[in-house]
Amino acid sequence: MLTEYLEKIIYYLLKQEYLNEFIIKDCIRFIFDEDFKEFIGTIIDFFREYSKIPVIDEYEKYVKQSHKYTKFTIMFQKFSIKQPIENYEFILKQIVNEYTSQRFASIINNVDYKNIDLLDVNANLSKIISEMDVTEQAHEQYVWEHVKERYKEFKDGGEKAGMSSGFSTFDRAMGGLNKKELYLYFARTGGGKSLVLFNHAFNIAAQGKHVIYFSLEMYMKQMLRIFDSRDSGIPIENIKYARVDKALYKKALLKIQQDKYPLFICEKPNGNADYILSKVREYKKKNPLDAIVVDYLGIMKSGLKGIDRDEEYGERARILKNLAKMEDLIVMTAVQTNRQVVNSEDIIIEHIGDSNKIAQYCDFVAYVSRAKIAEDKLMDVKVLKQRDGISNISLKFATDFTTRTMKDELQIVNKEEKIEKKDNYNQYKSSRLVI
Repeated sequence: MLTEYLEKIIYYLLKQEYLNEFIIKDCIRFIFDEDFKEFIGTIIDFFREYSKIPVIDEYEKYVKQSHKYTKFTIMFQKFSIKQPIENYEFILKQIVNEYTSQRFASIINNVDYKNIDLLDVNANLSKIISEMDVTEQAHEQYVWEHVKERYKEFKDGGEKAGMSSGFSTFDRAMGGLNKKELYLYFARTGGGKSLVLFNHAFNIAAQGKHVIYFSLEMYMKQMLRIFDSRDSGIPIENIKYARVDKALYKKALLKIQQDKYPLFICEKPNGNADYILSKVREYKKKNPLDAIVVDYLGIMKSGLKGIDRDEEYGERARILKNLAKMEDLIVMTAVQTNRQVVNSEDIIIEHIGDSNKIAQYCDFVAYVSRAKIAEDKLMDVKVLKQRDGISNISLKFATDFTTRTMKDELQIVNKEEKIEKKDNYNQYKSSRLVI
């Protein structure tokens, strides 16, 4: 049965749009047959090197040095002339199901029931589960089961707080930043999406935690200037146009070189999901990795074709959520608002632009805007969704736009509370952070 599914899937993999999805989901790990796996691997390697599916002449030259050259060439000729006739997603899920059932069976069959090692069995089962597509996992139990385990977790202190965001009031309200979760900020054009994302990345890296910042819009020099300005406090325009004392800037750069914040910037215009996934896994081979920032979702490509805009943007969010869970990461991204926000007094999740399916994959959603009072100094972050915590609150951040610096807010304002703007601003002035 599995061989039949594999043959059908290969018909699709010689069509570029399906190969993209196969790579994104890392489905090659579900292939048992070593010849099939090696053959598919050669197609993927060729595609990554030349950004196209090979024709027969190109493929023959590419695998000429392989000891399986003849076998692979015959397989290519056989599958390239066949047209796929079944549903690709269905076949893919069948392969995953076969993989899971066979792997589970092999573990159970190898258990020594006289000297059973439950920890070893559990470790093997967990490994299989972690390799599955985590967004499609199903867990089932009665609510009255495992109550002892639940009480023990509570007795031991419950869920530990997530990683600090660098903003104390954000951490108190949100419980910090948590791995395996997808954080989304949305705003109007120029509203401060990238500002918030960058400050999160900066604060995480300042704790010695590794962060990859995928800049899909800004180029490398811009990103480095922003970092230099944020770290040194020198206005970014003064760095850009060399309007600062040379000795002062040199001292700032030497400090950056000494501190070695583990913030890794990847500039990739129109970067796709395959690039992000491969870069994450490549980085993790050499370093620990705690978080990634994708700036931003509207530019990222899913690699899928033949689907409408709404599905496409929803798929981008699903891919990032899946990445967060598979790779045990904090994943942060942003998107623009839709046009309806212009005429609306109250911001809601439905004002997220591009697709109404984006928010369903996010664990945290917040709207970013300049404060209506002292807009040159305050940023509003209105939390609209948090899966496991409070929402419908507004956080205010003291902001220096000349250095892209955000510092902690002065208070949390609940949606139900009515606070006069004047009193709020006076409070801000009386206890203002120096930035």
